[in-house]
Amino acid sequence: YRKAIEHLEQARKLYEENTFLKEYTVYLYSALAEAYIELFKSESVLSKGMERNKELHKIHQICRKSLRLTRGWKSHHGQALRCSAKYYALCARRRQAEGYFNKAIQLNRYAGRRYELARCLYDYGLFLDSSVRKDQARQAWQEALDIFKEIGAQLYLKRVARLLGIVLVEEKKEVSSPKERFTESRRLNTLIEVSRHLSSILNVDELLGKIVDSAMQVCGAERGFLILRNK
Repeated sequence: YRKAIEHLEQARKLYEENTFLKEYTVYLYSALAEAYIELFKSESVLSKGMERNKELHKIHQICRKSLRLTRGWKSHHGQALRCSAKYYALCARRRQAEGYFNKAIQLNRYAGRRYELARCLYDYGLFLDSSVRKDQARQAWQEALDIFKEIGAQLYLKRVARLLGIVLVEEKKEVSSPKERFTESRRLNTLIEVSRHLSSILNVDELLGKIVDSAMQVCGAERGFLILRNK
């Protein structure tokens, strides 16, 4: 996590010193907040008193900035909400944590961000499990498992499967290529969806965003970019 934070802090410095297109950089603070959260969790035993409070304050400030910067970007705001939920869970402020988890899950469902939705369900399950709400945790993990399996997110698929005590048949095989992971029917459904957007959305920016989102769903990607060339 320290190496990740080092690179992300360099990216933050560049972001604050320059003017970049927001859609390509707006999720930077969410990624940075999550890296600090995971570092804090891995080294929390070593942190005491004022040092611990200082680290939590830093995480809180980054989470707040992430929420503010992504407020107008529903494709990225869900990640910011999830990071805030994880922060409040760290602070044992369970009511606030649950509120942010529920907001993140609801927004990602609405926005069709299936990978981020599954991440929210995975983290929410961990939160519920720590709150001794085992049945609800398993429900969240089961839904996350189904999504990770559908989009081919092998790393988190295996993590959730272990939490549920499930042995995956896929683990005995070689990891399939992206082309092999998705069925022809899913590609056809995505094509139909894109065709519907082309015929119904007049705003170019909104249309391009929908097309990129659909391409990411087909590829099982976490991030996607569309670079336009001026003629």
